[in-house]
Amino acid sequence: MKVKIKIDGEFKTFDYDGDLNISVVTLLERLDNPIEFSCSCLQGICGACAMVINSQPKLACKCFVNEERMVIEYDEITIEPLSKFPLVKDLKV
Repeated sequence: MKVKIKIDGEFKTFDYDGDLNISVVTLLERLDNPIEFSCSCLQGICGACAMVINSQPKLACKCFVNEERMVIEYDEITIEPLSKFPLVKDLKV
């Protein structure tokens, strides 16, 4: 599966061949290249892991890779930082 992550204003593509029954947070942790992102409670309460996943704002801890429509149709997922907040680094706002 291809994972497209918006870093420094450009999409960078990463390959992922592991389990798809995982949250987007876990996916980001398993990528070969370390990606900066915020995460706190992992229960969908605090909102720290909010990001744009396949063009929709979602909580990465509650969004599962295998449930994303783009994975089924195109075998890829796109992840971007929220645009309404100042960007710290990578996906961290």
